[in-house]
Order: sequence, then C-alpha cells, then structure tokens
Amino acid sequence: MNTLANSIRKTKTALLALSLGFALYACDATQSDNDNEPQVVSNDGGTGDEPTPLPDIVGERESQDADPVAIDFPIAYIARPLPREMDEDVEGLQALVPSDVLNPLTFNPGARLVFKSRASVTAETTIISDAAFLPVPIEDDEEAPTEEAPIIDPATLLYDIRDLNVSADGSKLVFAMRAPADPDAGDDEQPTWNIWEYDLEEEMLSRFIESNIVAEAGEDVHPAYLPDGSIVFSSTRQSRSKAVLLDEGKPRFAAVAEGDDESHALLLHVMKKTLERGFELEQITYNQSHDIQPSVLGNGRILFTRWDNFLRDRGNDTSANNNRLSLYSVNPNGSDLTLMYGFHSPDTINPTNGNAYIKPKELPDGRILVSYRQRESNNQGGDLVAIDINNYIDINTPIFSNQGATDPGQETITINRVITDEVSASPHGYFSSAHPLFDDTNRFLTSWSPCLVQGFQLGIYVRSERNLDTGEVNNTRELINAFGEFVDRNGNRLEPIPDPDADPDVNPGATIIEVVTVEPEEISAFPCNEDTLSNPDIALPTPRYGIWVYNPNDGTQSPVVLSREEVMYTEAVVFEPRQAPDFIPGPDLSDSTIAQWANEKVGVLDIRSVYDLDGFDITESGISTMADPAQTPPDSRPARFIRILKAVSIPHEDEFEVDLNLARGRNGRAVKDIIGYAPIHPDGSAMFKVPADVAFSLSIVDGNGRRVSGTLGAEHRNWLTLRPGELRTCNGCHASASTAPHGRSDAQAESINPGALAEVAFTNTRLLDEFDTPLGPPLVGGSDESGVSGETMAQYFVRVKTTNDRDPLTPSVDIVWRDEWTDTSIAGLSPGTNLSMRYGSEQTRGPDDLQTKAPVSLDACLDGWQSQCRITVSYEEHIQPIWDRPRSRINETGATVNTTCSSCHNNQDSEGDPQIPAPADALDFTILQLDLSASISREDDMDYYSSYDHLFANNKTLMPNPLNTTQLIDATARNVDEDNNPLFLQVQLEIDGVEQFQALDINNVIVPAPADTMDVTLTLLLEDPDDENSLIPYLTDRLDAVGSPIPDFSGDLVRSARYLNDRGANQNDRFFSTFRNGDLNHRDQLSPVELKLISEWLDVGGQYYNDPFDTLDD
Repeated sequence: MNTLANSIRKTKTALLALSLGFALYACDATQSDNDNEPQVVSNDGGTGDEPTPLPDIVGERESQDADPVAIDFPIAYIARPLPREMDEDVEGLQALVPSDVLNPLTFNPGARLVFKSRASVTAETTIISDAAFLPVPIEDDEEAPTEEAPIIDPATLLYDIRDLNVSADGSKLVFAMRAPADPDAGDDEQPTWNIWEYDLEEEMLSRFIESNIVAEAGEDVHPAYLPDGSIVFSSTRQSRSKAVLLDEGKPRFAAVAEGDDESHALLLHVMKKTLERGFELEQITYNQSHDIQPSVLGNGRILFTRWDNFLRDRGNDTSANNNRLSLYSVNPNGSDLTLMYGFHSPDTINPTNGNAYIKPKELPDGRILVSYRQRESNNQGGDLVAIDINNYIDINTPIFSNQGATDPGQETITINRVITDEVSASPHGYFSSAHPLFDDTNRFLTSWSPCLVQGFQLGIYVRSERNLDTGEVNNTRELINAFGEFVDRNGNRLEPIPDPDADPDVNPGATIIEVVTVEPEEISAFPCNEDTLSNPDIALPTPRYGIWVYNPNDGTQSPVVLSREEVMYTEAVVFEPRQAPDFIPGPDLSDSTIAQWANEKVGVLDIRSVYDLDGFDITESGISTMADPAQTPPDSRPARFIRILKAVSIPHEDEFEVDLNLARGRNGRAVKDIIGYAPIHPDGSAMFKVPADVAFSLSIVDGNGRRVSGTLGAEHRNWLTLRPGELRTCNGCHASASTAPHGRSDAQAESINPGALAEVAFTNTRLLDEFDTPLGPPLVGGSDESGVSGETMAQYFVRVKTTNDRDPLTPSVDIVWRDEWTDTSIAGLSPGTNLSMRYGSEQTRGPDDLQTKAPVSLDACLDGWQSQCRITVSYEEHIQPIWDRPRSRINETGATVNTTCSSCHNNQDSEGDPQIPAPADALDFTILQLDLSASISREDDMDYYSSYDHLFANNKTLMPNPLNTTQLIDATARNVDEDNNPLFLQVQLEIDGVEQFQALDINNVIVPAPADTMDVTLTLLLEDPDDENSLIPYLTDRLDAVGSPIPDFSGDLVRSARYLNDRGANQNDRFFSTFRNGDLNHRDQLSPVELKLISEWLDVGGQYYNDPFDTLDD
C-alpha cells in the first residue's frame, strides 16, 4: 500500500484538512543569501536525520540585481535535489540520473512544490506539497483515533513532483505527484504518479481522483487544462484500449510501448470532475509508443510529443524502426490526429545526437516554444527554440501555401549559443524549462543553469579526460590553466623535469611533469570565459539551475530563485490570466450517419488516390488513363485492394510472460492482425470503415491478395487512428524517405485526383442499381479536406450504391470482387475477371472456399464484417493445415496420385519409413530439402514445426547413413583431398584378422606389416621415434556390404537454403510460380484462397504466431 493511502487510512492526512480549508504553512529560512528560499533535501536524505543545508553556488550571483520590471503575479516552481543514483553500496556522491524524455515515470524523490507571492528574489515562499503527506493535528480531527498521530519531519518526505500547468484564468495549478516509496511493498505495489490540483483562491490542494484504488490504477503525468476545466494528461491507464482487447477475446491489460517491452505506453486521456461519479475518463490517443507532454493551443487543439517507433523489421531492434520524436496535434475528443512538425527536423540538424522537441508551449505570437535537447540529458536541459508551426512542417519544409519560403521553420530564442551535445561546455548554459509571459513583453520565466567550469581558484582549473566515443568523463583533479598547461596551486606553470625512472640507454632525455592534484572538497565552480570554452580538457560541474526572468529582446536575465549546488529549481509557472483557448465540441451525433458510425464503433477513411505519392502522380500515363477501363483494363490495374493492418498489443512480462521471440518467428517481425480488405476504385480512390480507437496501418495489394511491389507497395510506417463517427480524408500515399509534407491537410500539395470534372459518368464507366438501371452522375459541387471539389470514384460509388442491404464502406475478411464500373454496353469493353477468395463458414462454405480453419477472430466475421473482426494468422493453426490437407490427382494412366504437400515433403513415407524430403536431387540429396511435416524441428533453439524451419531457416538436411543406408542422419559435406578428389572412410587394414601397421620396405615404399613382423627387409614406422609402441596404423578404404568404398562425409553439416523470405508474397515467386506453372504434382494444387492466406501471412512478416498469447500454450 502506498504511503499516502496508508496515511489516509491511519491518520486522516492533510488531504482531508485541505478539503476543510487547511491553511498552507510558510517554510523556514535555510539559505544564507536568501532567507525565504525553502530547504530541499538531497537523495541521501530520508533517514529521519536533520538535513544539512546545501551550499550556495559560486559565481556572479552577488552582483545580480532584482528584475526592475517584476512579475506581479504569483509563481510556482519545483525545488529538487539533483537526481543521483541511490545505490546503498556506493559511498559518496553518485552519478547523475539523466533526464530521459522516453522515461517520464522516473522517480527522483525529494522534490517540493513551492509557491512565491511574486517573481522576486525577496518574495515570500510557501511549500504547497508537503501538506498532502503530513497528518492532521489530533485536535483538528474529530474522527481521529485516540492514540497520537505520528510526528513526521517534512524533510523526510521523499516524494516527487513534475509537470506544472496553470489554468487560463490563473486560478488553479495542476501537476503530477508521486508519493514516497513504501519500503515494505514490492515493486508492483509502489505508489504511482497521480494528478493533483491546487486552487489558488481557496488555498486548497486535492488529488484529482479521490479514490486511492482508482488513483493508483495507472501512472498519470503531464496534465494540462482544457477550456472546459477538464484536463488532458498522459497515462498508462489505456482505458479504451483495454476494452478493445476484451472485444478481441484477449485479457484486459495495459500494453507496453512499441520497441520497449519494459514500459507501458503513455497515451493521452481526458479527465473531468463530475458530481455524479467524481470524475469521467476518456482515452483519446492510441499510439503504440508514448504520447506525452500535451499542451493546449489557443485554437483549442492539443499539441503533444509523439514517439513514432513503428516496428518495421526486426522485433525490438530499434535501429530498424521509425524511432522519431515529433509534434502532433489532436482535437480534445481525439479526432483529427495530425502530424504538425519535426518528423524529419532533428535529423536535419544533427543526424546522430538524438535531439528532440519536447515540452511544447504556445507563445503569444502563435509560434511554439520547445526545449530542444538530447533525449537523455545528464545536463537536465538544452536550448530554447521557437517553431513557426503555422507555416512549416519541418525545419526546411514549409507548408504548401508557404512554398518557396527560404527561412528555416525554427529559431533559437536564447541570447547566446547553447550547445546540446552533452560533451562540450555550452557558452550560454542550459535551460531546463521556460514559461512564456502573456504581458506583451516577450519575456519568459526560465529555469537556467549558467556555463560553469570546475576549478581550484579563479584561473586555476581542474582537468578531465573525455572519451569522445562513449561520452565517459574521468575527472583527474589535476590542476591546469585555461590553456591546458599543468600548474601548481598558485597557478605557476609546471616545467618538465628529468624522469628518474627512465632508462637513459632506451629513452635518453625523458622528462615528466609532476602534476598537482586537489581533493574533491577543494573544487569549486567558476564562470566560463572564452579561454575555458576553447579548452575541452577543463572539467565541467553539475548544472546549477535557478529561476530567472529572461528577456531575449534586450538580452537581460533577472534572478527570481538563486541557484545552489546540488539543487535544481525548475518548471516555474505564473498564475497569470490569459485568453482562454477556443472550445472544440465533439462529434455531432444529431447527424444520423455520424451517430450510426459511432454506434458501430467505426470511423471512415476517405483516400482520394493511392497513386498520389507526395503530390506526384506515379501512374505511367496518368490517373485519367488508369481510371478508364478502355485504356487500362481492370485486370491490368496494379492496385486492387487496401489491406487494413492492426497493431497487436503486447503485455508487460510481469502480467503475462508471452514469448515474443517465439511468436515473431525466424524473421523477427512484429506481430500484426489484418482488419480486412477494401476495394480500390479505378482512379485509385478508396473509402472504407475501420475500427475506431485502434492503431492501424495500410498496404496496397494486387488481384492475388499480395502486397504490390515497388514504391506503391511500401509499407505505411505510421499508425493511424480514427475515433467513433470520425470521417478522415487524405490525398494519397507517402514515401517513407521523403521529407515532402504529408499527414497534415494544410501542409501538403493539392490532390492529383481532381475527381469528377462534370456531372457526367466517368469515362467509359457506368454504375447500375440492382435493377440494372443507370445511376445518377457524380457530383462536382462542394469540397472535402483536400480542397478538391469533384467526387472521386469511391465517394461517388459509396453515395449511389448504399442501400438498406448494402454498405459499400464495409470492409471484408475476404477478397471478393466483380466489375461494376466498366460500361459493357460500349463495343469492345469487357468486364474484369471476377475474384472470389473467401474463407467461408462451415455452414456456407463452397468448394472454392477455404477448407481448413479460417484465421478469423469471430465466426460471424465470415458472414459479415464488424469492428471486432481480425485476421490473426498462426502458422500451426492456419498454414500447416494447408500442407496437411489431403490432396490427389488422376495421372495419365487413370491412377490416383497422392499430392498432399506433407506426404512427399516429409522425412518419412506413408509407411513410416525414412525418406529424403522432396525435392532432393537424385544424385546430390543435399541441394534442397523441404520438409513440410508437423514434426518438431531438429533445430534445437525453438519449438517450431519442421515445416516452418525448412521454409525460413538454413536447416540441417538428411542423408542415408553411409554405414546403414536404411537410416537417415544429418547430412554432412563429403571430404576431398587437395586436388578435390573425393575421400573415403578409412579403417585399419587387417590380414587374416591381424592388424597391420605402416612399414618401410627396401624401396622406401610404405607397406602393411603386423606389429610383430620378423621380415628384416621391413622397418616399422613410429609416430614418436622415442616410443617403440607408437606404431602407425595402416589404413585402407572402408567397404560397404557389396564391397564398395564408403564415401567420407565427415565434413561440416550441410544446410539447405531457406525457401521463403520475409519481404512479402510477391518477393517469393519461386514458391507461387510452382502452383502456377510447375509440374503436375503442384500446378493448381493450392486454391486461390489458400494462396491468398499464405500471401497475407508472408506480407505481414511470416510470423509463427500473430497472437502472442498463443505462446503461453507452449
């Protein structure tokens, strides 16, 4: 049980008192230069001992004056010890804990939330947060037990605080706080991060979720106020995602972040206090990695940092992922999720350092203020950058309406240079946080650490050694001057002296310098100057963050909270009223169509053309030619269907120990589901439903149900999401390596598909109703998000083909298609070939449908798609049965031939006798062997079927045992001599049962002889001349039963090359062509729907399981 919960139960904490109007207490004086600064304990505190005041920073603070233009509003900030490791086995000051953007749940105990009546050094300060963990005095608590409440020293309260945010009216402060660790609880029972609120007018502190059980059910951080008083925050609760898992028939759990199996994904949620239930909670984003640090813009939208980490190749090998941190925006209800800025920008600035835009906040001029720093920062900060998010989508990429602009999309707003490489001294220090002021002064309230170096005295510095490859720093404590020369304690340069240990004969004239070192307690911090900045050997101290009013207009900085050694003051905010953001309402459920979609738990995606690649028409002769069936017959169109793919949530190993390596299989691809298929219309347009509140991506497939090759077939490497009832329009596709604007409707070029140019039928097409009556023409008036007015073929088709019995927006788990576009009344035009690749239910299954188990989540999906439908391919359950399904053909003599795949492709025949799996060569059985049996693989690292390993791994092959040809053994290479002549097995020669040894005759020829030979013309050879017993056996070829020499196969194991690759079905034509034009035992032996099932399995990655919970059975 966490400390707060325990305290509430036992002593009625200050939380109760606060609800009754508990007055906050003023803190005691502890700092010599500023008697109103609160005391902060370091990480080695918490034992109950009286904490020692921390020393002041050395530097220019004495000469700094107060801000002549003070901020006349109260402020709040966090005071904390510098976060250091807390290893009990290590003595002294320990290593800093880096500030990790991707690990926002790090617990650094010892923080305090401090309130100042105004932004002035001398203003009175009050600690707000301690009250949450201090017991109420007995006399103030009518319900208190008879025993005295324990006395708690505030200095021992090792809790943590982060993410301060002030309401638009300046009356409330919301933040995240984590209670102190419970030494009696396990790791999974420790307190979680909770959202707290401080009401300035009422001077009341309260937790947003009152119930301890509910509050501790998730990690909640990064809160920000919405216009209606609710808050948006990042949380691991994943409330809606858990409900979707239940709909899929899986356990309810919070998924881990993609590429990080140790951390639950943090996603955006909205929470509102209510009288009826206490609060209402709604999840609004569904990324597979983190969505963090939300900020509410003036237009009402939420801007946040998204970790795009789409697993595209090798499981948790993050080098193969997107792995980008960029800025996204979304409506408060989760609709219209949009990439806003920076997907390519950090790489443009420096492709190796992993910098990121974090903590976005809107400036008064509409630009976005961000902290630009490394993802992991020991310096705890970086630069301040303003982004022109209204006119740019990346640093060098303006939005379409701003094309031609040459200025960069961002600029640093600091008055001097800030270096963020974590190695060099930064001339202008580092900024940990910044809060813009809305008083028309362009000022900021910042947490700033100046540029400092370590030294013994002014001008006498301490040397360090840095490994530029690893970033490791070794502080030698050797004294040097600003130029790197060794000096003594008075700053005098040390001269070389003869080396007394040198050998004058080897190294005459050798000299050494007897360097002077100092003790750690003798080292202080000094301001940087031009000389120290040019010397990388001078040691750098830990940062010293204070609170400052920062004015980039006139280049001034004024202190508000003076920095101290080993203390960090950060996240300062101002209780300043400002214009409230616009309110964005949710979906209009009075619209019957939107209400119906919302009730079905679906959204609708409207793509103008898949042939639109970043604003370029990638068809050979243009979209109009592609859309005209007279010029491009339907069977010749490359893009026939869109496959909708869904991310599969992965549980934390503490909840379910699924074996991801087993599930991902030999190819290491991330597991995925297929939601279904939607048709692509002749102009490349498509319009279809997708399940709401799930992360999905898309791929384009051909008429065989295989992902197309080339640019058009590239995987969509970002997760998309729609909310219930949402309609989303996009122009087309995006090349992953391209920096062209995409994913933001106001940034990209206009669609290349103009749609209908007049209210007449599209060229050479005609749509008919169920009575074969021509339907009305497409519309031209109006426009969609693309800015193009004409209806696409998909939009037109959906509008006129929707009836009570048919919904063209509905996808399918099958690929079934008939040509409804081609106007066959025109001479010379014929319809395209009908396609039917149906799984079919057991009740409705036809002879051409799948005859083995269909890989669908619900049987109902076989008769009609719904939002819960998933195609989840398991190799054992769905692919292996294809190999084992009984098949036969009638040969030319009229006899029935068994063509079951796993009969010939097996290491046993029908009688159970050993055989070399087909298609082994008759003379060289090691060329290729394909065992499609369901036996456990002979590879000993995983429990895969032999068939799976033979398809994807370089497998051991079989050969007859040279000593017993009725047995099969692992095939090994045949040994040859230096002239490449084959060698044979050797055995010691016996004559009349007597072993023979090597002997030299009178002609110096080696001949056989017994060990006791009496032939004086022979000399027995010895391996060791000094050992008369070391006779050398005389070897001869070993013969088989018919007297033939037995070949020597004692070489390395022979492995058969993998038969399939993981690059997609169309990259495995050797396999598919076998059933198209191979021999009679293969041609047409697999049905189109069986080939479609194998194709979609290969296209998603050829995993062994795509449901990780299947591994629990193993």
